[in-house]
Amino acid sequence: MISLDPTLRYKIAFALLDNVRGMGIAHLHELLKCYDTPEALFCESPAKVARLKGIGPALAECLATGEPLRRADREMDFMERTGIRAFFITDDDYPRRLRECPDAPLLFYYRGLAPLDATHVVSVVGTRRATDYGRQMCYSFVEDLARLLPSVMIVSGLAYGIDGHANRAAVQASLPTVAVLGHGLQMIYPPAHRSLAVDILHSGGGVLSEFISGIRPDRYTFLRRNRIIAGLSDAVVVVESGLRGGSMNTAALTLSYDRELFAFPGRASDVASSGCNRLIRTSRAGLITSADDFLHAMGWMDPDSASSPSSAAPDLSTLPEAERMILSLLLQHSDGLDPNALARLSGHAVSDLLPLLVQLEFDGRIRCLPGNIYKCN
Repeated sequence: MISLDPTLRYKIAFALLDNVRGMGIAHLHELLKCYDTPEALFCESPAKVARLKGIGPALAECLATGEPLRRADREMDFMERTGIRAFFITDDDYPRRLRECPDAPLLFYYRGLAPLDATHVVSVVGTRRATDYGRQMCYSFVEDLARLLPSVMIVSGLAYGIDGHANRAAVQASLPTVAVLGHGLQMIYPPAHRSLAVDILHSGGGVLSEFISGIRPDRYTFLRRNRIIAGLSDAVVVVESGLRGGSMNTAALTLSYDRELFAFPGRASDVASSGCNRLIRTSRAGLITSADDFLHAMGWMDPDSASSPSSAAPDLSTLPEAERMILSLLLQHSDGLDPNALARLSGHAVSDLLPLLVQLEFDGRIRCLPGNIYKCN
């Protein structure tokens, strides 16, 4: 059993108020700004609560019943028995990436050891009806990430298909992995993945949910779950997806949070890859075919994995003068430069530089990082 902070009772009860008629995540965030602590709301007079604009009467009625606090007491008993922790959005250890999201959960429940603020966090998602190609790409991607960047943590949804394969691949590759669930932590869904969830915990990973115990999975809870998968990560990789479904919802959320989005391409005739192909075709996702592609795009290449020739000064003598000029400027600015900065330093128009940058990227001499920053390889 674990010992819980008594103030957690009010945090759980506060988060439960999204069940009040007319309330939602946005309302809860605004309500929290009105009070120093969740406890302050429950100490407020019913008359003052009733005067809150828009939601006051329904909120006052809910608080008068005392049910949120009673339900919080029952949840704390469950947490003590099962070793579950809770993170409230004002807590110092609430994950920093998730806190940045405007619709971040006020509170979520977590069981496990994986640090949610790991140095590098990648979410891997995809269709529940994974093909052999999708499974192969998923396992290869995670295995290669483990080899090239051992500090990475994998986040996924434990569902059938790509999500479950991503969590399992991480366990097999000895990477920490977190499964974000669309239900309370009193169960594992699908039941066939219960042993996988146990393996995740035993290997130093974790399971996470914003839902209080007793909540069962449905379409709505899975859609809410997706925003946490996107919000916890630096980047989301869609391995295989149709035009509709949870992974496409996660992709849209990723872009709304201004996070990096990547997709593996599929054959034009493959329905299972039609969503990935559309994300790439519409320039919403970067095209990758390997972990190496992904790490270069993110600027995460592990220095230990770099080959010795790359540390030496490159031979520029065979290049056209304009390309030599660009490379020389990039070598002088180790943090990289965007096209506008290159234009200022070189005296050339951005429109003249862009084709040269594309050619140098194709040649493998430079890479484009998030924010349209170019650096030498």
